[in-house]
Amino acid sequence: MSVVRVTAVCSLLALTGCSLLSKGKATVSSTDGARNRASDAGGAGGGGAPHPAAAPPVQRDEEDPPYLRSALDKIDKMAAMIDKRDFAAYAPLSAEFQSSFLLRNGWADEKKHDMMKARLDALDAQAFPAFGGRLAAVGDGKRALKVDEDAVEAAGEAIQACRRATETHTAADGRAIGELTAAVATYEKALERVKKIDPNAMRYLGEHKKLGQIDVPTDLMSCEVKLAAVKVQFEDEYAPEVATRTEMETGCGTVDWLAEGVQIDAGKFAPYSRTQGGASFVERVPCNKLARANRYPKAFADAARDFAAYVDVPLGKLVIVTDGKPYTQVREEDLHVYRYQKLRAYSTAFKFAANPCGEAKLFCEAGGSRAAGAYNRVEHNLARAQVHAGVHPELCKAHLKDAKANAAWFDELHADMVKEGKWTAGAVYKTRSGAKLKESELIAAFADKAKLADDRLVAKYCAAAQKPDH
Repeated sequence: MSVVRVTAVCSLLALTGCSLLSKGKATVSSTDGARNRASDAGGAGGGGAPHPAAAPPVQRDEEDPPYLRSALDKIDKMAAMIDKRDFAAYAPLSAEFQSSFLLRNGWADEKKHDMMKARLDALDAQAFPAFGGRLAAVGDGKRALKVDEDAVEAAGEAIQACRRATETHTAADGRAIGELTAAVATYEKALERVKKIDPNAMRYLGEHKKLGQIDVPTDLMSCEVKLAAVKVQFEDEYAPEVATRTEMETGCGTVDWLAEGVQIDAGKFAPYSRTQGGASFVERVPCNKLARANRYPKAFADAARDFAAYVDVPLGKLVIVTDGKPYTQVREEDLHVYRYQKLRAYSTAFKFAANPCGEAKLFCEAGGSRAAGAYNRVEHNLARAQVHAGVHPELCKAHLKDAKANAAWFDELHADMVKEGKWTAGAVYKTRSGAKLKESELIAAFADKAKLADDRLVAKYCAAAQKPDH
C-alpha cells in the first residue's frame, strides 16, 4: 500500500487523561473535558462512585509572600486538571506537593499549612477515583509512609512493569497491540502481587532501594496515561490480513532457474551446476500452456537433477527447456568469470498453497489481492474514526482522510492494471468483514466509502461522539 500512517498518538495525548482498564479496554478523554466512553470497569468512564467534595480554595491575604501565592495558584490549577481529566499534568504536581508536606516538612512555618494540605488531600481523593481503572485500588490517594518492605519492593516492580509496557516497539503493521497486551498482563500480575502482600503499598510514598524516592499513586498515574496513549496508537495501526490456511495443493506451473559453470581456462568452463538462489517463484499457469518435451543439452543433466530435488518434484514430472543463449559474467564475490544459462521448468506437479480466501475464484487480502487490502484499510479507517469521534477529533479526522486516500489509491491501481492488461475482470472479492463483492460492487463500494469519509469531514462528524454503525 502506498498510503501508510503511523499516528503520533503519544504526542497528541500528552495532556490527556487516560485509564487503561482491565480486559484490554482503554478509555481516553481529551483535554477539552470530553468524557470517556463507558467501560466495563466503571470509574474512569464516569460510572464509578460519586467523587468526594473538594476542600474550598485557600483564601489569599495581602501579606502572603509571592512563593506562597504561586503554590496556592498551582493547587487551584490542579482542581481544573481533574475537571479536564488532564492527569498527565496532575500527577507530577500531586507528587511534588505531597513529598514536600510529608517527607520534607514543607510549609511547616506557614499559617496556611493545614488548609493547603487539606485542599491537596481532597483533590487527590477526587483525582484517583476519577481516573479509575487499575488506580481504583489507590482509593482516596492518602499516602502511606510505613509499609511492609516486601510490598514496597513489589510496588517498585509493578511501576517498572508498567513502564516497560509503555516502551513496547511497533513496526506499524498491527502486531504491536498483541505484544502490548502481553506486557500489560505482566504489569497487572505485578499489581495483584502488591495488593496481596500489603494493599497499603498502592499508596506508598517514600524511598525505594532501586528507584530512589517513589510516590506509587502518581507514578502509576503518569505511567497509565502513557500506556493508554500507546494502546490507542497500536489499535489505530492496520494489521494486514494474513493467510491462516496451510493446506497445499498440486497444480500446473512454471519457474525460471539458472545453471552456471566457472571458467577454468581460456575458453573452458566447469560442468554446469544449479545456481544457488537463482530460481524465481513458481507461477501458476493454465495446464494447456505447459511445454510438452524437454529441450536441454546433456551438459545440464546434473543441474536438472539438482533442480528437481530443490523444487521437490520428480525429474520425470518436469519438462525443462533452455531459454536464450548462454552468457558470461564476472561474479563480484570472487571476481571469477562464470558462464550462465537460463532455463525454464514446467510441471503439473508443482506445490501451491491452497487459496486462503476459501474458494478457487475468490480474491482476498490474505491471498495477495491489493484491491481487497485497500478496501479493508478503508473500512478500518472509518471504524477507527468512529472510535475517536468526540474524544480525539484530530485522530478521527486523520482516519477519515486516510479512508479517502486509500480509496484514491485503489482508483489509480485499477486504472493502471486495466491499461496494462493485468486486471482480472469478473472476479469476486472477499472483504475482511466477510462480504463478497463482485467487481462492479467493489468499485462502487470504494466510491461510496470515499464519499462517506468526505461527507463526515464536511459535517464535523469528529466533533461529537457517534453511535456505532449497523
